[in-house]
Order: sequence, then C-alpha cells, then structure tokens
Amino acid sequence: MISLNLSIIVVTYNCENYIEKFLNELKNSLLYFSDFQILINDNSSSDNTYLLCVKHSDSNISVFKSDNIGFAKANNLLIKRAQYDNILLLNPDVFGFNRNTWISLFDKWDKINPCFIRLLNEDLSIQVNVGDELSLKRYLIKFLRGYSSPSYSEKIISVQSGIMAFVLLTKDSLNVVGLISEKYYMYSEDHDWFIRAGKKGFKPQFIPCIKLIHIGGASAKSRWKKKEENSIKLKSERMLINEHFRGFERFVLLVINNIKKLINRFK
Repeated sequence: MISLNLSIIVVTYNCENYIEKFLNELKNSLLYFSDFQILINDNSSSDNTYLLCVKHSDSNISVFKSDNIGFAKANNLLIKRAQYDNILLLNPDVFGFNRNTWISLFDKWDKINPCFIRLLNEDLSIQVNVGDELSLKRYLIKFLRGYSSPSYSEKIISVQSGIMAFVLLTKDSLNVVGLISEKYYMYSEDHDWFIRAGKKGFKPQFIPCIKLIHIGGASAKSRWKKKEENSIKLKSERMLINEHFRGFERFVLLVINNIKKLINRFK
C-alpha cells in the first residue's frame, strides 16, 4: 500500500445524477493506497445527493450536511476537519480517476506549491482551468494578441491562478495564505485565494499530462439560468476588484465589469 497522506474535500449540491459514479470511481482508484480520507459536505441538496453520499460512508468516507452556506464556507468546514497534510479540493463532477492518476500526481507534484492538472470537457476538448490572475494586463494581452491559455502547453509550468474544481494544496500553504474567503458565496473565491497566495510567494504548478474530465457548472445548471449565473459571477468579480485593486487599474477593471454586466443584461 502506498501512503498518500491526503484529505479529499468534496462539497455537493443537487448532484444525484452523477454522485454515485463519482464516488465509485474515486473509491476504486484509491484501493491500492493508504492514509487518505474523503470528507463530503452536502449544502442542503433538495434531491437525494446527501442520502446517496451517506450510502457510501465507510472508514475512509465521512459525510456531513449543512445549510446552503456556499462553496467557500463548506470547503473551510471540511478543511478544518482534515487529518492529513495534503488537501485536495475536488468538485463532484470530475471523472476519470484511476490508480495511475494518484501515482503520477504525487510523483510530479513539488509538494510545496498548489497543484493543478489538465481538465477536459465531456467531448474531451481542453478546458481552460488555469491562467493569469485578473488584471488590466491580462485584458490588454487578450485584446492585442487574442486569448492564449497555458492549458494548451504540454510542459509542467507555473501559473498564477486556476479554478478549484481540482487543486492540490498543503496544510502549510493554507496556514500561510489563509482559508478560502467566505466573503464570496460562490465564484471568484478561487481568484481571491490565488492572488493572496501569489503575494505570499507561492507559484501554482500545472501538470497537463494528468487529465480528468470536468463537467463544469453542474450544480449551477440546476439552480440558475445562464444569464443569472453570469450576473452572479460578475457581482463576485466586482467584489474581487474592489478588494484587491486600487487607483487607475481598479477604475478600468470596474468599467470593464460594468460593460460585461450590460452585455449580459441584453443577451
């Protein structure tokens, strides 16, 4: 048995259509390993998600239930319960795990910086899950050269930010940077954390040779229409801008945010 020293953190909400497939794949991929736990917090699903999770409870899987407290707060509750030094934040709509996923991941990860892998869409096209953090420079580069994502690189590289559908962290990094900000009920909490991590000297690692499928926005689709979802994202982005930017850059980013809100309103 190979020791992983790993706590896997999963927050669920209305995902009964795929939660059993997710848990079965995850459990089977971990059969050859020891020293791990799976911690699940259900954010008061209105379907059978919680009951299906409880059905899978065992010595390695603990299931909790809370009010719908948001992504950040639910993850933080589980992080505080984590008994191992390595912490994987994992969405329940990520699939494709096998034994080699873990062997390759822990072989290539530097064990210090946050770690991302390549996520694919259901049609196996590349999903943009890492990139530069929000900034005026990022918008200017996109405008002048078109969008270029490191997701298309085949090399292990450092990136600035990424989505928390799959991110491997250490307790040490969480102690230095802090937990996920609970100011963000949903969306932009990942950008906020990685901005703070960058200021503390962390350089997230992207390992594109490890690939998993991420459905993306699965729980949001059951809650909001696309227009409403975009509106919530833009509101969170505005909070992020006001918290982390000052002066001219803040002004321009807020103008861009308002333009995107206007476009979304008339879609």
